[in-house]
Amino acid sequence: MNRARRPPLLHPLALVFERAVDSLGTALSPDTTRHYRGTVRNFLSYLGAAHPEVNSLDPLRREPHLLGWMSRLRSQSPPLVTASYINRLIALRAVFTELLRNSPGLFKQDEFESKRFRLGT
Repeated sequence: MNRARRPPLLHPLALVFERAVDSLGTALSPDTTRHYRGTVRNFLSYLGAAHPEVNSLDPLRREPHLLGWMSRLRSQSPPLVTASYINRLIALRAVFTELLRNSPGLFKQDEFESKRFRLGT
């Protein structure tokens, strides 16, 4: 299926996240890579609208940024089915893990592993 191309996302973090998805995509199917790109686009769109002051990875926190995005996903209409919601969380977590692995200076190691960045409890 040939999908229409979307205009590039204009967010200061778009290139950083794009590189992480490109790195992950080498071992993934094209459909999975497209899912990761869509998840990143959704997260950065939320971040740009709800938290325009976030223009680097340093100020990103579990609360309010990640939890706010998760809340928005849960409240959209029509609602996402649980499996789709979980798939997006897993995809974003993989992207954050890839960011840490390939760009160790972007996060402090202990901050990424702390409760602030865990998507679970």
